[in-house]
Amino acid sequence: INAKDDLASFVCALCEKVATLEDENDALASSEEKASGYLMELDRMRDKISKMEKGMSKLQDQQGKLVQSEAELLSKLSSAEGEIAVLRKERTEFQNIAETARGSAADLESEKSRQVQYLEQENLQLMIELKSAKKEANDAKVELSALQAGMQD
Repeated sequence: INAKDDLASFVCALCEKVATLEDENDALASSEEKASGYLMELDRMRDKISKMEKGMSKLQDQQGKLVQSEAELLSKLSSAEGEIAVLRKERTEFQNIAETARGSAADLESEKSRQVQYLEQENLQLMIELKSAKKEANDAKVELSALQAGMQD
């Protein structure tokens, strides 16, 4: 009985060991499938990381170009603002010159009118003096004629 019991308990123990090994085998197979899935996921993640790194590199290049472009545009803006300031100053100067010229033109017109009036008055005075001189000359001729006629008589 002992050998039978020992054999039976050995077979039982062996069956339990086989069942345990089958469970462990199933667990290992399941773990292997999971590990395979994890490795595939790891490869996909590495591909994504690689693509993201390339994208990041492109973005960094674009950022560098944009920073450079911004610096150039700021320089051009500063230059344009300087030119605008110069042009505004010139415009103000030209407006002042134009205002002065308008004032000078008005002064010249006033002076011209004053001179024309003076010349007209002088001309009138000369005409009066000429008329008076002609009358005196005519009177002198008449007197001379009368004296000549009186001498001949």
